[in-house]
Amino acid sequence: MSQAYACPSCGLDPEDTDKSRVLLYNQSLEFSPAQVANGNRTVEVLQRKISRIAEALERLTAVRLQMEQLLARQTNNLAPVNRLSDDLLLMIFQLATDRYVRPHHCLNISEVEGL
Repeated sequence: MSQAYACPSCGLDPEDTDKSRVLLYNQSLEFSPAQVANGNRTVEVLQRKISRIAEALERLTAVRLQMEQLLARQTNNLAPVNRLSDDLLLMIFQLATDRYVRPHHCLNISEVEGL
């Protein structure tokens, strides 16, 4: 495997994927023990490559999730409501709570006309 071009995450050389193929179709149906052993070794090598790629994919997925969370936090920080002072936010929520929490029978006619 050429390390110069190998993927840093899984070690797979893209040019090496086709070189590991073995003759799969023996028309005579006579397989020597060496051919069977070679086929089994190739299957094991491919399974190790698949495992490395799966691990690399898991790592990349975790990095993507972290980046999405970071981006969401950064985007939330840009929302105008985040620029309001705590005192102003408290006043807004107190006004909203006072208006909608008290019983309806406490409303006077001037408040209803303003809605």
